Amino acid sequence: MQTEAIVSVHGYGTSYQRSIEITMKGAYALTYRPLPDTLTIKESPIEGLGLYAKQDIPQGTDLGMSHFHWGEMVCRTPLGAFYNHSETPNVIKVTRDSRFFLVTLKDILAGEEITCLYTFYEV
Repeated sequence: MQTEAIVSVHGYGTSYQRSIEITMKGAYALTYRPLPDTLTIKESPIEGLGLYAKQDIPQGTDLGMSHFHWGEMVCRTPLGAFYNHSETPNVIKVTRDSRFFLVTLKDILAGEEITCLYTFYEV
């Protein structure tokens, strides 16, 4: 007998879902979701691929962790890998300990590209 449950996990400034499959032996498998359900990746007129809102997202929404420090390096998460630069961004990177999170600066409409001011390197 197998049972599957979707569990919402709300952590320190991030939220995502994991699918847990439970078998009679008590084993389980976790499924990682690299982006929030509200975002998708598609072609961007700015550069290559970009992040887009699948639905309206209110101002002040924490979209999740975009980058983190690993020793001396700054590493990207999938969320941090696909947003594009803009001088008039609709999200900002907020620092919490050694991690960076994307937070919306304004209401973002469905279909709108997620953009941020690049701060880790020059454009």
